[in-house]
Amino acid sequence: MVVAVPAVDFAYRRPTLHVALETSAFLIALLACFLVLGRFLRSGRASDLVLVCALAALSGANLVATAAAVAGSPSRFETWAPVGARVLGSALFAAAALAPARRLR
Repeated sequence: MVVAVPAVDFAYRRPTLHVALETSAFLIALLACFLVLGRFLRSGRASDLVLVCALAALSGANLVATAAAVAGSPSRFETWAPVGARVLGSALFAAAALAPARRLR
């Protein structure tokens, strides 16, 4: 349909919808971060701490992406900061899977 009718808009071209999606992704990642933080405070495991850091990085990436969408004309920082934070969050997710299950003080 998109190829046949060029007037059909994609959802990602609508800035208000993009901001709403990024904001909801930020809030969901932040909620998950707080839930895993509570789990870390109960268990004290290193893998939970790394998982909290991964969710915080992904939540921050969504916050920066939302701010970049609201700002209008993105600069280099606003373009590459969400990408870098998402790569960092993904690397931390992989590290959380490989982290030892030992307790921290």
